[in-house]
Amino acid sequence: MDERTTRLREIVGRAAELAGAQRDAYLASACGADAELAGEARELLAAALVDDAFLRPLAPRAAASGASEPRAGSVIGAFTLVRAIGSGGMGQVWEAEQHAPRRRVALKLVHADCATSAALARFEREAGLLARLRHPGIAQVIASGVDDAGGGAPGARGARRPWYALELIEQATPLAQAARALPLRRRIELLADVCDAIHHAHLRGVVHRDLKSANVLVDAAGRARVIDFGIARELDAGAGLTHSGELLGTLGSMSPEQLSGDPALVDARTDVWALGVLGYELACGSPPFPAQGRALPALARAIEQDAPRPPSELAPEVERDLELVLLHALEKDPARRYASADALRADLSNWLAGRPIVARPATTLYQLRMFARRHRAASAALAAIVVVSLAAAAISTRFGFQARAAERQSARRFDDVRALARSVLFELHDSIERVPGATEARQKLAAKGLEYLDLLERDAADDALLLCEIGEGRLRLAE
Repeated sequence: MDERTTRLREIVGRAAELAGAQRDAYLASACGADAELAGEARELLAAALVDDAFLRPLAPRAAASGASEPRAGSVIGAFTLVRAIGSGGMGQVWEAEQHAPRRRVALKLVHADCATSAALARFEREAGLLARLRHPGIAQVIASGVDDAGGGAPGARGARRPWYALELIEQATPLAQAARALPLRRRIELLADVCDAIHHAHLRGVVHRDLKSANVLVDAAGRARVIDFGIARELDAGAGLTHSGELLGTLGSMSPEQLSGDPALVDARTDVWALGVLGYELACGSPPFPAQGRALPALARAIEQDAPRPPSELAPEVERDLELVLLHALEKDPARRYASADALRADLSNWLAGRPIVARPATTLYQLRMFARRHRAASAALAAIVVVSLAAAAISTRFGFQARAAERQSARRFDDVRALARSVLFELHDSIERVPGATEARQKLAAKGLEYLDLLERDAADDALLLCEIGEGRLRLAE
């Protein structure tokens, strides 16, 4: 291995345990003026957000600093290492044999050179959080401690390496892999079981924050078991060891509020989102926001802004109600998701039992609001058009009201004239016809009546009844 690759390993391994401004400052210091090295380091760190396996070959090995590597037969605490069964950027997982009582366990170790104060604190917290969880769907902690990583080797620094032992899940298979051979209903039953386990953690104040297929194993008996609470957060612990601007987790499973980098926004509904991602994968065979072929910023933008494709488009066997349940868990706004993992489990159970579900499609108003959030510039222009259109409509409506009001007023006046003409020509004229000396008054009424008839005739148009009344009036005046 050349010197540059070794240096890149060290830089990336150490930077992975820092956050936000601290990470940026460390990279600037470690890479100096070597812009190419800094670019490579940042790309590898970013890739680790999508899949932490990216950091596995780059994690600095303990041997590089003189600390001894664990190997089969090494004794750590009351356990003898048997074989390595997993590795990550921070450490390894070994199958080990406990001395008393005699049993096989899984032993998780931190790489000695990754044992920064922040990493150690996080590791110890994981052991503490797991110790308070007692659920058949969560791997149980058996013991924990700290080992001397130097192991007495010449030149060893005597680094301290924390560990904890938990129950070994026999013939463990990642959930997505195990689900491939299962019918849809059985896959959803497993998801409901995971929801129940996560709800148990939430009731004890623990949010997982990194739920994904690799962290849910299916054992030999077909039971789902949740593991790796390494970046879990206590609900009542405030920011704790997590700093504002720090992104922890796997990008493909991160919720929009996790991407904001504000730890205050993370709560139980963050795990509900991850359960929705997991359920979507189980139902469709692919994630709701595929990482393949996308730059990391584009993937993050899709998670924050884009609606996932309806699961039924990818897997026709997914019924409408199940689709609504999964999409409800994937609402961008935490307030619109299921309030708890148990609420999601209950709706999955409703679907499994053929009962009505609680989830309902998003309203048109909400969809318009989300469109506006995704397309702010276009929405601003559209809003301006809408405002102008509404203003024009308001003005037009006002003039329309005024025109109709004038028309109604004109009609009322026309009716008044018509009624007055009838009164003059028929009722009033008849009432004074036999009054002595009323000839002059009758003549004046006849003249006024003719004026009214002339007015009515101009506006009579095709009103046959009115024309008949006018004709009758003229005949009356002729008498």
